[in-house]
Amino acid sequence: MNEEKHPIGAAISNAFLGNTFSGLSDTITHIATGNFGAAYGDFVLGGTAQGLPVGTVPASKGIVGVTTEAGVNAITQSGTILSITGTATELGEEGLAGPVGLAKLGIDLATYLGSAAYCANHL
Repeated sequence: MNEEKHPIGAAISNAFLGNTFSGLSDTITHIATGNFGAAYGDFVLGGTAQGLPVGTVPASKGIVGVTTEAGVNAITQSGTILSITGTATELGEEGLAGPVGLAKLGIDLATYLGSAAYCANHL
């Protein structure tokens, strides 16, 4: 989405679909350059943890984290599931939101480090 034409829409789509580590970099840059309005927006959308799985309260998850977790849990219905082998497995209270979030975090880290390595070799 074009950030100049649709800054709010771009911020929301980046918050939901963007890379966790790029978001952290942006937040640090916003704070370092004194762009506190953007930093406050980062914290509202991404929470104090900015997408990292280090907090359980809504303030650490932000609007995006709470919404995403609720959506994943609504789809997956936490509780007992039946595996391929027929064994019942208890997912627990967080359902699949935890494993899905960790998988996304791993993909984000690999993408971020790969992009950083590419940029470092092509300066």
